[in-house]
Amino acid sequence: MTKSNKAVFYILILVIIGLIAAIVFLSVTPQPMDKFTEFYLLNQDGKASGYPAEIVAGQPASLITGIINHEGAPVTYRIQIQANGAIINSIETGTVLNDQKWEHQVDFSINSTGDNQTVKFYLYMNKEALPHIKDPLTLVTNVISPK
Repeated sequence: MTKSNKAVFYILILVIIGLIAAIVFLSVTPQPMDKFTEFYLLNQDGKASGYPAEIVAGQPASLITGIINHEGAPVTYRIQIQANGAIINSIETGTVLNDQKWEHQVDFSINSTGDNQTVKFYLYMNKEALPHIKDPLTLVTNVISPK
């Protein structure tokens, strides 16, 4: 073997060793996870449809609110419900562990009657001042007078 062939041979051996080391490193290094929170509303039957199209002014309406924590750590959430620009209910979840689901019935009432009123559900995380999810979940409903 000539000197130049030996040099090429050793370079190829080093490249192969480097590739093997890179493959081993990438296979044992944990991949970064996407961190996110699932936030959803369900009707009283636990379905993501058939939300109340009409509620009675001053009387409680109920929905099931759900959160699934995929943030990679325990989190405390707060759900703030707003209608007509006013806070009408606020719910603290307590600590929700990573990959844990929190699902509870939440009640709210609206005192003013009118069609197409918007009820907004904001999600806050760990006592933050701004919502964790920028766009709130929204329910549009008609509010009728009590009979």
